[in-house]
Amino acid sequence: MAKAIWQDTYITVPIQNSPLKYRIEISGTGEWEDENGVVHNDPPAIFYGKAWAKPTNQTSTDTNYEININKICQDYLSNNIGDFRSVVGLRTVEHPSAAREFVVINDENETVLGRFTFVYDWSYDSSVVYDGTTVMSHPINGRWVDGMYAFRTYYNNGKVKTDISQLPVAGYTEVECSKGEWALYYLNRYGGWDAFLIEGQVVRKDAYTRYNIEKAYNNNFTEFGKQTYNTQIVPSYTITTGWLNDKQSEILAANLFPSTRVFFHRLGTDEVYNVVMNDADATYKNHNNNGRKLINYTINVIASQTQENIN
Repeated sequence: MAKAIWQDTYITVPIQNSPLKYRIEISGTGEWEDENGVVHNDPPAIFYGKAWAKPTNQTSTDTNYEININKICQDYLSNNIGDFRSVVGLRTVEHPSAAREFVVINDENETVLGRFTFVYDWSYDSSVVYDGTTVMSHPINGRWVDGMYAFRTYYNNGKVKTDISQLPVAGYTEVECSKGEWALYYLNRYGGWDAFLIEGQVVRKDAYTRYNIEKAYNNNFTEFGKQTYNTQIVPSYTITTGWLNDKQSEILAANLFPSTRVFFHRLGTDEVYNVVMNDADATYKNHNNNGRKLINYTINVIASQTQENIN
């Protein structure tokens, strides 16, 4: 059975084997992607280590000591969706780096000390079990309008895949919404991709960083003494959601605000922007703590790509 990468996982080593020289390899011969996005075909040794038992272990009645594995492996898991803008109809994308088997090997005698399959899941939800098929997408309210993309990520037999569709997939329902002009697509804490229709106001604001030069000038003419030669532009957006119930509010606060991968889709022009969440915290609103009022959120995002105006 696979385990979420957030769960502490250990191998047990007899004290008489201290110190233990070991290495960790990614199992299999399939493609894998490193942190720079380069695809490889051979299973690499990702870590070489030497572990000693604590002195307290050696003087007590303990016969074993433990080595943490998941924290070593966590940097070798990811879930990137790629450029989905070319999807027509339905496309299924496999994420080879979202679920991997890691093998711990005694580096002196080549004995396999353990095999562990980890899934890119940072939910800290102990109720999730990766055995058979597990759905990793958790859409906030499942509302979908024409022009949006819909996503459904799932784990199945050691692999993570995402269905990307221009039509509603499982978990989404088409709605009539005259105000739905934008959508957010994001990686949730379970390692699944979700879509969220924005049914409130969206306001754009541009931040400018100006680079100037100063030069000699003749004040008898319209010559510049101080002149801007480059203005860097970083757009940001203040987004107001539609109304949510308590459960939808909890899903949003737990999964959208901490997301590390977010896209902002302007449906009318079909433009998709890479953005970064720009809120420092999130309040888990519900009907009771919100003054028994309807719930909505204000979300702040900032463009991940800087624009330039060069003269």
